[in-house]
Amino acid sequence: IQICHDARPPIIIYSDGAGADEEDLLVDIDPSGRPAGCEYSVSAVLHDPCNDTKEFIFSWVSADMVSHWSTAQQHISRVELLAVPWALQTWHRRVRERQILWFCDNTAATAGLVKGYSPVADCAEKAGAAWLLAAQSQTNLWVEWVESKSNLADPPSRNCKSLMGRCGCVQVDPSSQVLSPKFWSSLEDLWSGNYWNAVNIPS
Repeated sequence: IQICHDARPPIIIYSDGAGADEEDLLVDIDPSGRPAGCEYSVSAVLHDPCNDTKEFIFSWVSADMVSHWSTAQQHISRVELLAVPWALQTWHRRVRERQILWFCDNTAATAGLVKGYSPVADCAEKAGAAWLLAAQSQTNLWVEWVESKSNLADPPSRNCKSLMGRCGCVQVDPSSQVLSPKFWSSLEDLWSGNYWNAVNIPS
């Protein structure tokens, strides 16, 4: 369903998550500034070709946040999906009424975003939240898989930000709300009409 008919070139966003349970890391995670107990981090990179805006965001994912997910040996797909509503909320004013071409390097997360659903409840809520945020911003999302070595968000997701500086990409303050367990406290609220008022998503 097209909810935006903007004729301008699309905004391009790359997102990524990193964690201790990943294999074949391109870049080791830089632990500087990592809060105690944090094993995961997220990042996203935005380029708006209309005004050549280049920005990126980074954050650690708290152990408290991870503790609310179902018990599993690996959480990286959840982290990769979490990065999408987090980035959409951070840039909600910038992406409003725009088309977005979104790149993700995790196949399970990409499939969940494309379908808007996952059989894993933790993943389904994050995919659903991404589309709800996109709808609220009247934003069209087109999601594609990209290999990790071509994902611009891969280095900053590991707290390695030197590439961003060379690309002229400016770090901005991210939203913290989506990274709070309170945001995800109730699946019932997530799908209710009062959800956005309950979590005070800015318009």
